[in-house]
Amino acid sequence: MRSQLRHPLLDYFRILELRARSTAVRDRVAAETGLPLTPLDNAALVVIEREPDLTISRFAAATGVSVARASRQATRLEEFGLVARATAPHDGRSAVLALSDAGLDVRSRWGHHWPADYENAIAPLDDTAREALWTGIPRLHADLAQRPELRGLGAGAAPNVGARDISVLVAFAQWAAPIVYHPSYARALIERAGARLSPQSLFLLRVCAGSPPMDIGDLAARAHIDPSSVSRHIAKLADDALVVRSPNPADGRSTVTEATIGGRHLLQVMEAFELAPIGRAMASWDPVDVNATLTAVGALADGLYAQSLVTPA
Repeated sequence: MRSQLRHPLLDYFRILELRARSTAVRDRVAAETGLPLTPLDNAALVVIEREPDLTISRFAAATGVSVARASRQATRLEEFGLVARATAPHDGRSAVLALSDAGLDVRSRWGHHWPADYENAIAPLDDTAREALWTGIPRLHADLAQRPELRGLGAGAAPNVGARDISVLVAFAQWAAPIVYHPSYARALIERAGARLSPQSLFLLRVCAGSPPMDIGDLAARAHIDPSSVSRHIAKLADDALVVRSPNPADGRSTVTEATIGGRHLLQVMEAFELAPIGRAMASWDPVDVNATLTAVGALADGLYAQSLVTPA
């Protein structure tokens, strides 16, 4: 799944979004923990891990869902033994959420599936490109984390500016993935573009625009979404002329879906909004440093994308 504007950082964000929904990682973590955890469970654990004294209302705002849904999510994680509730320190009538030792262990296991993939992605890079990653990514991480448009969506840990290894890439990914996967972030882009989409429909439109025409089964597998849900969202996207369905040239009995020119244009509009805070964050950079960092990020995105085509993302 690639961006329509083919900006290296947007390409990278699209791949993070795809990987954030990864059934392969979910299955590996589930096998290790014995729990049926989903990418949404992991995203919720990330929020709880990052925010101290997190109330249900703040948890709902941070994950972009209703208070009722956030409460159900917290109860689910609590039943798994991953989250504990305690009395709020400043309000005895409220409860706050925190990860249990088991929850911290799951977060560690989920995060450990990233470094090997990153090592494989950067293996072909020369020393100059690697140097651009080690120096540019921490600086980009720090500058983006200060952008008011992004600060409220994912606090993240401060980058280790002294590191010159894969840890700076993992830290940036762990900061960025919950933002690009965040429903509120998607809704803000949708609202600015004046579109009538849900965050999941937007994600499916991106998958369609970044892939060859696919039938519902292949699209569901690629997007890591249940086929029945994919069918409903694709029907709505087709009604809005953002995707088109046509006979499958391979058999003629099924249909394949692809993004229309209108759908691709809508994605370009949204991506222009996404690029704005990136441009402001890098406005003070020397153009040589901008080019070197974005070129290296593009190579990293290419490596991760190639892996996603070989194995389930």
